[in-house]
Amino acid sequence: MEGNMRKSKKNLFRGLAGVSGALLALSTIAQLIAHEYRSYMDGFFHTTSTKVVKVDHAEESEDKYNFKSSYKTPEELAKADQAYGEKVTGEGAVLLKNKNNALPLKDSEHKVTLVGKAAYSSVLGGQMGSGAQKPNVAGYEAVDLMGALKKESFEINPDMADAYKVDKNKSGEDCYRDVSKISGGFGMINESAKDNYRFDINEVGLSELEARKAGITTQDFGDYKTSIVVLGRVNSEGRDYLPGEDGLTGIGAGENNEGAKDPLGLSNREREMIKMAKEKGDKTIVLINSNSPMEIDELKKDDGIDAILWIGTTGTYGMTAIPQILSGKINPSGKLPDTYAADISVSPAAQNWGIFSYQNLDAIATKEEDHITNNKDGWTAVSADNLRASAYTVYQEGIYTGYKYYETRYFDSVVNPSSNASSQKGAKEGATSWKYQDEVSYTFGFGESYTSFEQTLRSVEMNTSDKTVTAVVDVENTGNVAGKDAIQLYVSLPRKQNDILEKAAIQLLDYAKTDMLQPGEKKSYTIKADLFDATSYDNTLEHDGVKGGYILAEGDYYFAIGNGSHEAVNNVLAKMGKSVSNGMDVEGNGNKAIVKKYNSPNASLFGRSKGGKVLIQNQLDDADLNYYQPNAVKYLSRNDWSGTYPTRQIVTPNEDMIKELRNKKHVIQKDEKVDVVWGSKETNYTLADMKGASWDDPRWDDFVNQIPLDSAIKIIAVGGNTTWTIEEIGNPRNRQADGPNGFSSFGINQGYAILEDSPYKLSDSDEDKKWVGFKASAPNAPLIAATFDKAIQKEMGELIGNHSIWNGGATIWAGGANLHRSPYEGRTHEYFTEDPILSAYALENMVSGGRKFGCLIGPKHFAFNAIEFNRYGLSEYMTEQTARETELRSFQKTYESGECLATMTAFNRIGCSNLNAHQGLMQNILRKEWGYKGLISTDMVNGQNYFLPGECILGGVTMMANGQGASADLKSEWVDYEASNIANDKLLNERLHENMKYQWYAYANSNLLNGMDASTRLVSVTPSWQIMFNVLTGVFSVALAASVGLMVVVALKDKKEEK
Repeated sequence: MEGNMRKSKKNLFRGLAGVSGALLALSTIAQLIAHEYRSYMDGFFHTTSTKVVKVDHAEESEDKYNFKSSYKTPEELAKADQAYGEKVTGEGAVLLKNKNNALPLKDSEHKVTLVGKAAYSSVLGGQMGSGAQKPNVAGYEAVDLMGALKKESFEINPDMADAYKVDKNKSGEDCYRDVSKISGGFGMINESAKDNYRFDINEVGLSELEARKAGITTQDFGDYKTSIVVLGRVNSEGRDYLPGEDGLTGIGAGENNEGAKDPLGLSNREREMIKMAKEKGDKTIVLINSNSPMEIDELKKDDGIDAILWIGTTGTYGMTAIPQILSGKINPSGKLPDTYAADISVSPAAQNWGIFSYQNLDAIATKEEDHITNNKDGWTAVSADNLRASAYTVYQEGIYTGYKYYETRYFDSVVNPSSNASSQKGAKEGATSWKYQDEVSYTFGFGESYTSFEQTLRSVEMNTSDKTVTAVVDVENTGNVAGKDAIQLYVSLPRKQNDILEKAAIQLLDYAKTDMLQPGEKKSYTIKADLFDATSYDNTLEHDGVKGGYILAEGDYYFAIGNGSHEAVNNVLAKMGKSVSNGMDVEGNGNKAIVKKYNSPNASLFGRSKGGKVLIQNQLDDADLNYYQPNAVKYLSRNDWSGTYPTRQIVTPNEDMIKELRNKKHVIQKDEKVDVVWGSKETNYTLADMKGASWDDPRWDDFVNQIPLDSAIKIIAVGGNTTWTIEEIGNPRNRQADGPNGFSSFGINQGYAILEDSPYKLSDSDEDKKWVGFKASAPNAPLIAATFDKAIQKEMGELIGNHSIWNGGATIWAGGANLHRSPYEGRTHEYFTEDPILSAYALENMVSGGRKFGCLIGPKHFAFNAIEFNRYGLSEYMTEQTARETELRSFQKTYESGECLATMTAFNRIGCSNLNAHQGLMQNILRKEWGYKGLISTDMVNGQNYFLPGECILGGVTMMANGQGASADLKSEWVDYEASNIANDKLLNERLHENMKYQWYAYANSNLLNGMDASTRLVSVTPSWQIMFNVLTGVFSVALAASVGLMVVVALKDKKEEK
């Protein structure tokens, strides 16, 4: 009996030991995870892990919180979010058609019938990336179209609203159908698998409505006579649309997308619902709820469509402006940020758009396992060992994208018919020749109003001394209601016939938005544009002993204004003496154009950087496929539109290309003399000591010298979404946020930089707690661009800056300055426009607005992130002229301004080289020509043998977005870059030292140090949740030790009795 009792005790103690051990293991793991995600824990438990202490006898500044929010409470900030969303949408939505002044609606027309699935499932933001946040604070919830209409006392047809609930949710309840998502992924997709990525429009069909509610499609709309049709398309990171019918699924008879010719065109189901809306209602309004320009030429020409309003995607609150536009409370003043073409699939850029794989993938691969397709979706070979080297695109269109293609070809059809501008090549499907009026529905910069305006170009002055163009424009409201108008200043550059240097016939030079002008009111506005934006890049230009540079060509410069690019080019043509008899589609107004002659060709006028220190010269020769394979590409040229029109480019890399595609260039040196100092103990500066320090502050070298080499490597290679603390410099951790339409990663009080004594630290009261984590999204970038209002664009940055202070995070990756190379681009919602000048000023103002509040708004994705499919390592081939006059011009002003101190790079390659490792772009252009002194982050590290720390360091990258925790080691593929291995590599150490200065200079001049100065130090404290984990770990440890001890005691007694 006693033996059985001892046995039972042994089993009991063994069980307790097992349970205690398991609980100890779980608590230890949980504690490690909690440590890695400390900010989340602090946010959840409303605690802090750091506090600022005053250094004895140190002199304290008057106000350590030098960056202050404009808002005293979170609710004030939320109200600002609401107001901004409404303002952007009100001034950015574009009235494209308004037949017989159908809008604004009369009070009697406020009973509406909503038609189309997008009417009931509004597209407020991106499918992935820049989606619309949906706050759960009462009174501040996200607003969709139905909610906005009801708020403005519109009445919605309840029968039709119920009929549209044709789908079931997860709970089996009737629900509305979402606007279709785009297919895509995050691997490298093989060209053979592109059929997996076709788009399904899947509009709700009339038969589905009938099945839900019999007679709904045939009966009259009753009192709800105003039909509002909504057409929606989504955008997304990691996904694109594919051109033409090849980009669609289910286009056969009776299938979902029957009748559709393009993912961005209309299906028969959409046509049928529009027909119903026209027949059953008295007035039909179409809303375009899409950032991607759609093919809507048939709607433009349909007399049954009374009005068309482009609304983009409106974010959390912007939709509230739409009913106010419909009712006339807001007079729309937006202008299109993109061209609306009749047939997108025949555009030049579309010919080399899509999923294109190199022909000799096996020759590129470096390991045997790379020679297979390793995924059912066709993710390829060369991604298996992370080379990211399987896909490419060729910018055969050159500088001719968007309106610069359409307007230039039109111009040549009038001025230079021998250029084959009117040939069939590139014309819409079924056309026998190219005619502008058949190719373009609505041009870039176009937009109507409820009133009318008369703009007069009074004067233009070209000043080569200060390199400016000054234009004076009078604007008069000649209509009956108050409104705003956008002034668009364009230039047509001099070009000789058969000139080998390509130039667009018309290009935006600058813009401004008027005040609210009352009927009959007239005001004068002065625009001071940058003459640099009228230059062309000539890679054959020789100057100052180098080759390649910007040229201000000799000849006549035509400056013009107009409601969009087409009106502007027609005004130029009229000034040249051309008319409809010469082939113009409508007469222009020569009084709205002024010609200025430039007779002093000076190759050195723009031969140096803005600071005058750096010679401009070719840096991107290897971006051109012809660099590796001479005469492989014939780029689109005005000299022969037909003979040079783009065709699908098939690329087989040669040995030189394959060498570059394998990524590793730098050979680590083991025995060089290195003068760079790491881990110095001679000084003990903290980042707080460097608060506000200028770039030339002599302390920077000593400050960086204090950083240990292994810490410097880790701060770059394990950048993650956080800047980790380095003990030797006492820097606070910084939590980075994704954008671009506001903080999406975390909200109020969820960052690391909210100190215990911060005026922005929320209390434990219920009123304060409800605001923890609050975040809202502004309208997406195209709507912000469409305002053509620099003040509104700056206000976006200011709003982000205020959120930065309240959130406690100094960095946000926002300001998407990549251009809309094609409407098929999946990320159109994150980028402003097809035009580099509109994008450049929008970005510059946004970044400047954020800096006012110490927020590091980091533009992305530098540069050429034009296609989402295969973006990881996508080879992008183009001429240097194309690069410099398109995307680089979009980013350039912001970097040169000195206001920008953060940026995120793109995934893609420049030619065959990883963009992050391209010395010509990253060092010679970005750092030297443009003088950029901020931090640089890669995008998410995806492919450890593509993103190599050494190559990134040499390129100037200061942190790699490698999403690992603070305790993570270098990835196994990167062991070559451990401190002991690179300690004797002179170049790597010098660049690493430089990069550390860039990094900490940016943070020293940000709100990361709000609440700190030279009199303070940041020390760690133990928050309550960590105490809880410590106690649990201690309890489980004691329990385990006690259980094991008792097991030992019982075992010893057993042995003693056996003896």
